[in-house]
Amino acid sequence: MKQTLNTESLMQISLFEKLTKAKVKDCFEDDFKQLTFCVMPGQLFKAIGKDAKTIKRIDQLFKRKIKVIEFDSEIDKFIANLCHPNKVDKVEFAEHKLWDEIKREAIVYPSDIKSRGYIIGKAGANLRNIESIVRRYFKIDEIKVAQIKEDISISSDLS
Repeated sequence: MKQTLNTESLMQISLFEKLTKAKVKDCFEDDFKQLTFCVMPGQLFKAIGKDAKTIKRIDQLFKRKIKVIEFDSEIDKFIANLCHPNKVDKVEFAEHKLWDEIKREAIVYPSDIKSRGYIIGKAGANLRNIESIVRRYFKIDEIKVAQIKEDISISSDLS
């Protein structure tokens, strides 16, 4: 998907790149009005800095919370990057033909119940935010989060 950047975004990208030495692909405000920088593959740790000192300094400079995500040209890896720091076992991408349309969806398989809750967020807000970010770069209709299959062991002592 082609995104256009305004003058303010270009200035923010320029300043961010100067301070971090990381290459930025995109800059935008997400659904939570958080300033988000999408950096090129392999640039995330350079952007954040040791002990997150660089990103904290940038937070103060921009006078707002900054989020940094790492771009990946593979949709499953990009979605996993967006879910970080929550634990994700895998992300599957599927296409389904529905009448004359092709529906594209991704299914996120979180590692645990806590991660699943954070990925979804209150009333699905985090998940919808992830979807809107993914739609900036990929054609996708929906992202779903899989249920966690817990091993339930029932032990009965009938002696």
